[in-house]
Amino acid sequence: MSSEDAFNQYKETEKLALRIASDLQTSGAKTEDIEIALITAIFVMHKGKLLPHRIANIIKGHADTLVSYFPQSDIQN
Repeated sequence: MSSEDAFNQYKETEKLALRIASDLQTSGAKTEDIEIALITAIFVMHKGKLLPHRIANIIKGHADTLVSYFPQSDIQN
């Protein structure tokens, strides 16, 4: 798979995940519940393949990488 194909596949997956998050918000779910549910899904996806602390480190690494894509100036008070 080319890097362009991999990126396109990622963007399609991202679109689906954002739709799930949006649907949950629309249903009235609390933000914290949505966050925990999505993180739990990541743990379940890796269950039996990786140790829990390794999964947590992967999540933290991805979150740290994404920080630069969401500038603080976007925060609305």
